[in-house]
Amino acid sequence: MTVSVDKQLERAAKERPKGEEIRTMFSSIAPRYDLLNRLLSGFLDVRWRKRAVATALQGRSAASVLDVCTGTGDVALQVTKKLSGHGRVVGADFCPEMLKHAGEKVRNGAHKDLSLVVCDAQSLPFPAHSFDAALVAFGIRNVSNVELGIREMTRVVRPGGRVVVLEFSRPRNPLSRFITRCALSFVPLIGRLVSGSSVNAYGYLSSSVASFGARFDLVSIMRKCGLTNVREEPLTLGAVTVFSGEPAFDPEDQSKGSEPRDSRHR
Repeated sequence: MTVSVDKQLERAAKERPKGEEIRTMFSSIAPRYDLLNRLLSGFLDVRWRKRAVATALQGRSAASVLDVCTGTGDVALQVTKKLSGHGRVVGADFCPEMLKHAGEKVRNGAHKDLSLVVCDAQSLPFPAHSFDAALVAFGIRNVSNVELGIREMTRVVRPGGRVVVLEFSRPRNPLSRFITRCALSFVPLIGRLVSGSSVNAYGYLSSSVASFGARFDLVSIMRKCGLTNVREEPLTLGAVTVFSGEPAFDPEDQSKGSEPRDSRHR
């Protein structure tokens, strides 16, 4: 019996590795991570990240911003550049090897307003309402408990601030889905050739991308976590989506029965 490519990728994603295994995978590809991102996205990842940053800042010229799953720090550095010294930026990641490369970028660019912290997205070491915005780019699907990760981001952002998730998504158009599926089938091979890693990190990444949008309704999860005005903005034929929402009240207030509002940007 022949198993379709979709079924193979979905099955592989369901057999997702645990946190320590994911940390090991990212450590193995950290040296070539940025190069691979550019090659595998056709350099579109730079544009996608800029859009997420703009959504998070909401036109602010001064802000405190948390970048969760910062990896090698591309998003955190983009935020720092946009704020031009008028704010505080923290990049958080649970993989020290990735943060090592982020730290080299910070030192080379003399970004004094950017600090890096090793921590788990599911247990952020910051008090409630510490930031004006929190964002995560292509990292939430690697968090063991997606809802807990978003809930933590919501907790540390001030009411009226912005929580932003940039993630691969499942295109609604059948042709777009076909193109995305074909592109993902080449990711493991290209990843191994460029990274030189014996760990099949890009095999996992391609399978997780293929199934994440079908398994998780991020709009519903964000609303469940107490975010209001939840929006989704599809990019590049829906292959990637910017999700955003605003923390409007404390967790205790949610028990009073107020239902978050929802508006979708298409």
